[in-house]
Amino acid sequence: MTNAANDCVPVTFSSTAPNDVDAGTINRLLERHLETELPRYFGHTAEIEALRWEAIDMQTSFAVHILQVHLTSGDTLKLFVKDFSSSILPKDGLEQRSERERRVYRELLAQQDLGTAHYFGTVAKPGQTGFYLLLEFVEGMWLKYRDFDDWVSAAGWLGMLHGTFMNRQDDLAAADFLIRHDAGFFREKAETALTAVSQFSEDYADQLTSVLDGYSRLIDIMVSQPATLVHGSFRVQNILVTNTGLATRICPVDWELAATGGGLCDLAFIAHGYAPDKAEILLNAYRTQLSQHCTLAADKTEMAYAVQCYLLHKVVKSLSDSIVLDFSDDVVRKYIDMAIAIRRTLDKH
Repeated sequence: MTNAANDCVPVTFSSTAPNDVDAGTINRLLERHLETELPRYFGHTAEIEALRWEAIDMQTSFAVHILQVHLTSGDTLKLFVKDFSSSILPKDGLEQRSERERRVYRELLAQQDLGTAHYFGTVAKPGQTGFYLLLEFVEGMWLKYRDFDDWVSAAGWLGMLHGTFMNRQDDLAAADFLIRHDAGFFREKAETALTAVSQFSEDYADQLTSVLDGYSRLIDIMVSQPATLVHGSFRVQNILVTNTGLATRICPVDWELAATGGGLCDLAFIAHGYAPDKAEILLNAYRTQLSQHCTLAADKTEMAYAVQCYLLHKVVKSLSDSIVLDFSDDVVRKYIDMAIAIRRTLDKH
């Protein structure tokens, strides 16, 4: 996993664990845990010879490391370790976010062959709250640095994900840890956004009020979409792409905001900013894979309109975070302009 604009992941070798825990204690806990997990992964006995840590230069809210697992066979397995004990950015529901990501990997993704990172479990952080999430270290580059063909592959991957879970409604209903993208969810984001922008200026509040006039109709469209597993933050810096020969692996990370609701919410993240012809290509790739994994008869025109509804929600959601994330006036102005433009597009149809 990397956020670099090239193929190299900046790492620093270290023989010790992160400096906020006792190295001997955490290594013993990890080794004991992996002694159970590794045979399941390899399908045969795997004995650990040593653990080695690497620091990784990666922009993330949580501390992350690479753990090299050296085996007596001479093989080395790299794990991505995410420390959920604290966040450097303000995040609401930190405990719920960490628990949600853990359970998405364990209870939903691990049961499917979707190319997501293999889940190696969690280990409680000694003497502190929170835990280490252990995942396969996926070599790749973020989608934001890839050519458009890989964006098309990412859209197709979304169709596969959503089609797969449209057929697993019982699993979604039982997953009480998922956020529910219901009418209340969308209304709450709009109300919070309006309250937030009003702290910048009355003019901003008036403009956003105009954008949100009749918003309930757009909410009805969003909540009427077929329910599936939604990533919730399908941003280009959360999507790893690995090209090996003729195969392309799409591997989204950061499932903290995973939800159940309309899948086009995810597609809106990568369609945003593209001209209509490119956005249509992404939608076509999505629909093709969706139809191969479920029997949904999806009208392309209606889907394209729903994507625009989700684009507006995406901007409204950003405005709802403007106070918490300490946005500048210029940033808020930019988002309001985006919201106005999207609403005009919606009103034309």
